Amino acid sequence: MSHGAAPPKSILDYGHPDHGGGAPPTTPADIAAFAQFAGAAAARYHGVIWEVWNEPNLPMFWPNPDPAAYVRLFAAAAQAIRARDPSATIVGPAIGGDTTDWTYLYGTFNAGLLQLADAVSVHPYGVGDPAGYQQFYAMIRSVMQYYGPIRPLMATEWGFTSLGNEAQQADLLVRGIDAHRAAAVDVAVIYTWRDDGSDPQYPAQFLGLLRDDGSQKPAFSAVRARLGGSGGGGSGGGGGTCLPAGTQCNASRLCNIDTCGNLTNCHVDYGACGHCPLTCEEGGLHAGVGLHECGGPYGCNNCDDEGVRYCTVHVPFGDACRHISPPYCFRPQ
Repeated sequence: MSHGAAPPKSILDYGHPDHGGGAPPTTPADIAAFAQFAGAAAARYHGVIWEVWNEPNLPMFWPNPDPAAYVRLFAAAAQAIRARDPSATIVGPAIGGDTTDWTYLYGTFNAGLLQLADAVSVHPYGVGDPAGYQQFYAMIRSVMQYYGPIRPLMATEWGFTSLGNEAQQADLLVRGIDAHRAAAVDVAVIYTWRDDGSDPQYPAQFLGLLRDDGSQKPAFSAVRARLGGSGGGGSGGGGGTCLPAGTQCNASRLCNIDTCGNLTNCHVDYGACGHCPLTCEEGGLHAGVGLHECGGPYGCNNCDDEGVRYCTVHVPFGDACRHISPPYCFRPQ
């Protein structure tokens, strides 16, 4: 689930037997090899959200967790990715666990992560009930201002087990969607599509929207309904709506950049229209086009097979300008 149509998201991990024996890359040679891998991936798959490693604060994924070592790996990977695909979005540190590891998160900020990342990614399992999400994300934003640019937030993995109570899982996920929207989290990825087991000794095997046998849980229809019927769409503007060319953006219907530089994405799906309804005009403020804001030009690509015209635009992003590939409309607050 994302607030709007997010680009594909992929995780770059783990170790390689020829580079550190499968352990996290920490030596200069192993870091260079990992960066080469990251760059090759970015060269092949453009416009992706790349998350560097998974839950490096947990010993099961990074023995002897070290936020400074993680940021060194992140820096090398980010440099390699941007050299091959400047449109890529690079995020971390993807902390996880049953409790929130604030010490590790702030350690990555102190080591310079905010100067390197396009967004801060977290797995908010430690928060528990979605009622705590807004305070959780507000805390992260408040701390970012002391370490560097305030970056957008992404919940790149979150979910709830259905073990013992499938109806409760559905309720928690629906409230979680609402809470992430209320907290202006750019991307929130529900984990997971399908249960990866059926052993009641392991509640984490029951986080899927589908059961292990592929049948639908109550969460499947509940999440689909909350996201607009087809699993897509966003808050305001919903999927499947075809707006005429030149439709003006407004704060309630489409998108904006808030005062912290965080993107709030709302997608209008033109796929069902069968034609390309928009034009890109210098300085125009049209649905799906964007606003020429930072002095850099924007331009249009051809319509894709779904009838969507994709445009690129420079917009304010924290204290810098960042290249965005919509179909979004951005309006300064």
